[in-house]
Amino acid sequence: MATGTISQAAKSALHRTHELIQRYGPRLAGSPASAQVAMELAGEYDRYCHHTTMDEFEVRPFAFLGFLKVAPLFNIAAALLLFLFPEYYLIAALGFTLASIWAFSQFLCYGELFDPLYKRKKGFNVSGIIEPIEPARQQVIVSGHHDSAYEFRYMSDSPKLYRLIVLFIVLSFGVSPFIIWLFTIYAAITGPAGIIGDIVRWALLSNVLFAIPMLFFTKKEGTPGAGDNLIASSITVEIARMFGKKAPKENRPRYTRIILASFDAEESGIRGARAYARMHRDELTSMPTWHFNMDSLYYTHRIKFLTRDLNGFIKLSSQMADDCSRIAHSLGYNAEPFALYPGAGATDAAELAKIGAHATTLIALATEPEKEDSVYHTQDDTVDSIQPGVVEGAISIAAGFIKEKDGS
Repeated sequence: MATGTISQAAKSALHRTHELIQRYGPRLAGSPASAQVAMELAGEYDRYCHHTTMDEFEVRPFAFLGFLKVAPLFNIAAALLLFLFPEYYLIAALGFTLASIWAFSQFLCYGELFDPLYKRKKGFNVSGIIEPIEPARQQVIVSGHHDSAYEFRYMSDSPKLYRLIVLFIVLSFGVSPFIIWLFTIYAAITGPAGIIGDIVRWALLSNVLFAIPMLFFTKKEGTPGAGDNLIASSITVEIARMFGKKAPKENRPRYTRIILASFDAEESGIRGARAYARMHRDELTSMPTWHFNMDSLYYTHRIKFLTRDLNGFIKLSSQMADDCSRIAHSLGYNAEPFALYPGAGATDAAELAKIGAHATTLIALATEPEKEDSVYHTQDDTVDSIQPGVVEGAISIAAGFIKEKDGS
């Protein structure tokens, strides 16, 4: 693609992102604003794709972060019970354990164990398909997500301490059950009295200090979500324009089906991508499939390609990450593989990887917020926070990957 074409596509993507935010504002999963933006994107896909689909799915958007309110209350209640009434150590142990199961299953594993306890809403994924000139032999998915996040208080107010706060929260819920069950076994053998019992009660009571910040982790407001992640969804429209049914024949893919997708409810535990993978499993596994996902696009010099996802528990395609990094370098962009770690979250690529797609995610944000300013999950996540160069880079790399896979 010519430099001018890429530059114009980037300007168009940024303009579209700005306009949608101006019209609809924050787009929390399950909200009318998120649904409206999905409809707008479907209309854009219709212009360039051979087929467009808008999938409705059930989502319980408050379930994913609901543990931030429930789990610390169980922790606090269990610690107070043990401190005031040492003879109830077994009940306290069950309280600490339930708190940890709730926190780890919902946040670290992105599970749905406690989802039924929360209110149902409707989410909407939108996708467009561009068919190749010849019968398809393979397919490439290019995706983003259009919902936006709740504002993270500590990312807004104390970004330099953010990772430290998250670390203490994770340790709190990991260490508490371990201590209390060791004590329970000890107490069953020797009785709960004595200096050991006093040390355990004070230790678990002080441990509550690490649980309390969870109660204030999010604010009530949704973020504008420009870089995370409406710009990525807007980029998929530009990819559709480049390769779609209105493109010159020489730009059309010859053997590669291109799927453009914008997922809902990524910020609610990647529930939208999970629903998409479930609903379209047969099509997605019918031929070799590559998933080029994009998330949190801010800084040109921070481009990375994920090799592990979902807090490090899901392996993505190292080969695809290497190929994308190589293409990025050939275009003049610094890029490198990067593995998400426990507490770092997840991207939509994890759900496609689970069903066998070769997947990676292009991210371009400060992965060490204590060392560099970040607007991630804050009210400053506007179009002004996105460097135009990173948009040009994402478009160029995605287009280059499609062309390389297609052999053109």
